[in-house]
Amino acid sequence: MAACFGLIWSYGQVLGHKIPCTLIRGRHQVVGADTGHWPRRCCASSQPVPSAAQLGPFGLNMTSSSISRRIKKSIEAFGKKDYEDAFVQLFPAIDKTAKKRRPRDGVGARIKSFISDEEKIITAVATNNILTNVNVNGIDFPTALYKFGRTSIIHEGELDDRLKINEQGNLQIGHIWNLPASYITGLIVAVIVAPENSGENINENIGINLFGEQYKVNDLWGNLNLIQSKICVIFGRNDLFN
Repeated sequence: MAACFGLIWSYGQVLGHKIPCTLIRGRHQVVGADTGHWPRRCCASSQPVPSAAQLGPFGLNMTSSSISRRIKKSIEAFGKKDYEDAFVQLFPAIDKTAKKRRPRDGVGARIKSFISDEEKIITAVATNNILTNVNVNGIDFPTALYKFGRTSIIHEGELDDRLKINEQGNLQIGHIWNLPASYITGLIVAVIVAPENSGENINENIGINLFGEQYKVNDLWGNLNLIQSKICVIFGRNDLFN
């Protein structure tokens, strides 16, 4: 059976009080959001995707580098709900993509800058809202992922206890950053659609359901404008990525 990388609806909750942030819900923007609920997308599903014959050729100019190979392995780990391994496979793909974008920056600076660049896409995919500029105790979202995720994996071989992934749809930000699993999906999508990765290819039929539409992953490589335009339509804001 062809692999499929899909998303299903559930509900998430933000726990905390007046977290410094910018929250965009549909057509509304709230600064300094209070506790709230919203629908989000999370988890992997087993929806069938078209056969190779139905999909047609992926394009002769597409190649498979360590980025697409790591993304494929991250998707597979995500499907098994092995979220730590999903991060293990994902961070090298993020770093290599970030190095293409900022070749002169050090590893920490470029990874955090990449996550910051794509935070609107990441949170839109993860929560069906746009949540940016979160900063708790001097730690923002890119720093939390880098410090408690990538750095801890490299030096300790595991995620820091201050970074948790849950399947209940909860989003808790404070001493512990407890994120819904859909944040991993958002990060994966951010790497796939990065313009620097337009020549990538996965040699397998993998599909993803984003915002109610089914896409082939191989059609999304480097296709940043497609996803940005889709998000602008959903939120009724043409200026989101200006």
